[in-house]
Amino acid sequence: MTTETRTLSYLTRTLRLSKSSWINRRKLRTSSSTMTRAAAICVAHGG
Repeated sequence: MTTETRTLSYLTRTLRLSKSSWINRRKLRTSSSTMTRAAAICVAHGG
């Protein structure tokens, strides 16, 4: 395995990881905001 191949595979892996973590972060943010909204609605309707 040459250095170039190793670097390329490392970069690909890093890119894939960062992409998936970014997607997960986005999912987390949307779900948390949805939960906050649901909680606010519950409070508004007297729990």
